[in-house]
Amino acid sequence: MFKFLGPSAALILVCSGLLGGPSAAHAQDVEVIFPGHPALESSRIQPFEAEYEQMGFAFLTRLVRTNQARPVLSFQMIMEGPDGVGIDHVGHRADDLAFAYRRFGFRAFRPEYIDARVEGDSLRLRRLSLAEGSDSNDLPVVQRLERPIVDGTFAYWLAAALPLREGYRWRWHTWQPTATGLEIRDTPVFEVTGREEITLEDGARLDAWVVAVEGASGTTRMWVSESPPYLVRQDVVPPGGEPQTVIELKRVRP
Repeated sequence: MFKFLGPSAALILVCSGLLGGPSAAHAQDVEVIFPGHPALESSRIQPFEAEYEQMGFAFLTRLVRTNQARPVLSFQMIMEGPDGVGIDHVGHRADDLAFAYRRFGFRAFRPEYIDARVEGDSLRLRRLSLAEGSDSNDLPVVQRLERPIVDGTFAYWLAAALPLREGYRWRWHTWQPTATGLEIRDTPVFEVTGREEITLEDGARLDAWVVAVEGASGTTRMWVSESPPYLVRQDVVPPGGEPQTVIELKRVRP
């Protein structure tokens, strides 16, 4: 099905979210985007299925719209390891793109099961250790939300819901798990720096906006298309280092 996505590589994709804390001198002057913000157009995000490669290992992404009273866009990252197939589920409400839930548990990639979900005006996070010989079952952490949030990893794809243009700048209102619980925060500044055409392995061509974000670990650059599957490529440039491609779109499935 797919090659094994090694633990160190998987952690970049599954657990990194958005880099670091705000590092730009004028970050406070940049608009913060949150679900329900007028700049965020949910109709721009449509279902897709695509194959990506991360540092030499393949994985499948799928975005589906659930059929329920208030539909959810369920973003799924599907990875195969020696213990079987692991799926990282990230759900956002289809009408306003507000984070609804995230579920992930696969011992080969991260030795714990994570279940985060919004209940009313609070975010509830539960973690269960999957380490061999552990019977840990942590009590849930609950934090009140002042306003809706987006998931830090899926935000790379959600950028396509914004009115991207050269020079456009924004920050996301998001969350991330920490060693002792969870953190609600505004990300560093994202800035559109240009536009390029990307050619995929099968010859398909996609026009993409180039977006850069400065973080504590260096600069992340991503190429975002206005058509599915949106995220085309992601590079990381460590301080004083050379660009390294972390995620690259290989093929869009029909």
